[in-house]
Amino acid sequence: MRTFLLIAELLLCLIISSTNGHLIAGTISGYFYNRIARLTYRLVWERGSGPCGQSCSAQDVGNYLSSLPPTLSSLKWRCTTGCQSANQDLHDVSYTLTAVSDDLTSGWEQGEQYFLYSGMEINNTYQVTLSGYEVLAPSLGLGKMVAAFDFGIRNDTGVPNASPISAVPATLGVQFGCTTVINIPAEDPDADSVRCRLATPEECGNACTNAPNITLNWETCSVSIPATTQDGYEPNRKYVITVMVEDYPDYTISVGDQVRSIRKPISKIPSQFTITTIVRQQACGDLGLRVDGVVPNPTNLFRVSYAGGSIQFNGAFYMQSPNINDTTFITSFFKGVNYNVLPDDENRTIGNFRDDVRRARYVWGSYDVRQYADTLLCVWGRNFEGVTTDRFCYTAILLDGDDCGGHTCQNGGKCVDLFRRWTCKCLHGFKPKDCSHKVTCADFPCKNNGTCVDTGTLYICACASGFTGLDCEMKIQTVGSKKSDFKVVPAVLGTIAGVATALVVTGCCWWFLFAAAKRPDSREKKRRVSPSDLHNVTHGSHQRHTQGDININPTQEDLNKNHTPDQDLHLTA
Repeated sequence: MRTFLLIAELLLCLIISSTNGHLIAGTISGYFYNRIARLTYRLVWERGSGPCGQSCSAQDVGNYLSSLPPTLSSLKWRCTTGCQSANQDLHDVSYTLTAVSDDLTSGWEQGEQYFLYSGMEINNTYQVTLSGYEVLAPSLGLGKMVAAFDFGIRNDTGVPNASPISAVPATLGVQFGCTTVINIPAEDPDADSVRCRLATPEECGNACTNAPNITLNWETCSVSIPATTQDGYEPNRKYVITVMVEDYPDYTISVGDQVRSIRKPISKIPSQFTITTIVRQQACGDLGLRVDGVVPNPTNLFRVSYAGGSIQFNGAFYMQSPNINDTTFITSFFKGVNYNVLPDDENRTIGNFRDDVRRARYVWGSYDVRQYADTLLCVWGRNFEGVTTDRFCYTAILLDGDDCGGHTCQNGGKCVDLFRRWTCKCLHGFKPKDCSHKVTCADFPCKNNGTCVDTGTLYICACASGFTGLDCEMKIQTVGSKKSDFKVVPAVLGTIAGVATALVVTGCCWWFLFAAAKRPDSREKKRRVSPSDLHNVTHGSHQRHTQGDININPTQEDLNKNHTPDQDLHLTA
């Protein structure tokens, strides 16, 4: 009997110490078209722990990897709110491989997949969750991603609202001892304003942001990372950052039976990624490495329509460095795109070839008719030390032509091509669709708790204390002022928890093997401390508890206190 208990406890120890893969990055988005919901996700795993398996190679790019390893077979995208049954399984984490690194020891694999779900309906809201996975960076426990979709009909477009979209990279390298700004790739298919905030524990589980003292700019979705010892960072260490990307209308609209103003987001998606602090001998500053691109339709800046058919969707990203042979591209492309790294060509330099330039030429020729609407193509450059550049991205609108042709925006507005429709980005004081109508106080244009006064011809915003601008969009900075902070568990606590976990697991196994025989048969049960006991952390007013309803919107009180549009979100250890 004692031998049986010894074996059982040893097996339990091995189960505890096993992993559900090591996730590096992930995101998911939702789009409702042709009477059905399509959900699209991108995931990046540590090489050898993802769906591609231990033998993953470049030969697998483009293959749909439906056979998951046992460590990933239990992971499911679940509909946790809004569907007919609670915690309804929607899809596993299988995907089509889109990229894999050449590094066999610390590499990565990335894939994208979509799935259609007929159980979601127009004018309803849904929450979708993936949980129970381990992240690559040291954390307090298992990770989680949560998205909330509102597929209500918008009165400004006449179609269901689409969630924002994002692209996720492999591990981003930041120079230790320096401050690095990371711009999160995020766009909105309805041309809404995209805003970013840190995920709460309800949205990221026990693997929330553990990079200390970061500053997240709510409006630009940029993260400033002071990777210094004084700010709590360690050299050559990984940290996880989990951000929620939300879409805000530029003026008051109705979505289904709900009114959404510039202060109230419509939907939210996760963008989770990993950074590594890299020690370099060089001073902080320019890496001597930059990434650029040639957009197939530069007249429309970074939005490109592709109607399909015999014309291939293709283009190129370029990287320049004096040590170009020691650099690599990190890509986040949509399913079905292949690329080759080639020498420089005339498209970028107009016939003047350069030896210090490489290009990643991509092609999506054999398209899938269900890959319609907006998607992101993003590239980062990485040097031989592992430090990465800022991202270079553009939005591809698949299976659609240029809908701006023949349409004119009034009062200085600019046409924005959308999927099978168009809208205008208007100058201040005017609103879409064609910028012919003026904004009034009924559109709630004043931000940061400003008071709107309608003069009959124009509105005027009387700003609350501490804010200024036409719409009270700018925060007044005074000498010695300090931005509002969100308190999170510092990185050192994550390190202690990671080391403690490893010691406990190792000690557990040795104790079971060599000391079990000496234990008395009658053992007192002792309470275990769960990760949630260690990670009882809130992020200001963004933590809230709901039962049954999707909670994606801060209350008005929250907005007035802690979630002003122009306020940077600053984390301190």
